[in-house]
Amino acid sequence: MRKSYHRASAGYRSRRFHGATSSPAAFAEAVTQLKSWFASWVGIPVERSEGWLHWSSTNPNSNGQNGAPVRHDITMEEVKKHNTAEDAWTTLNNKVYNLTPYLKFHPGGSSILLKVAGKDCYSLFMKYHAW
Repeated sequence: MRKSYHRASAGYRSRRFHGATSSPAAFAEAVTQLKSWFASWVGIPVERSEGWLHWSSTNPNSNGQNGAPVRHDITMEEVKKHNTAEDAWTTLNNKVYNLTPYLKFHPGGSSILLKVAGKDCYSLFMKYHAW
């Protein structure tokens, strides 16, 4: 006979997370601990478990421009020079992207992004993100 577990019941939630929901700060701390535990359990670096959106919203220089306006004069020759893990650029749909700060957050790992560093990434991007 198969035993049935009803983990989603209100009783389970109230027993399991009773202390964590008492205040927003306590809840945030519980979520942080859960993310850290899950990241270590599945072997994901903590940077990726925190997420790119969190990092980019807390880092004022996520585009590498130090507050300068976006450049519109970047050529493919210039993009080709930025092909290392310390300085990785790519193009997609005629736009240039600095991949360097995102390398440690990419769910597929940095190696796949480094394949297109200094190149156009359209074909590889569409292979995995065709939706």
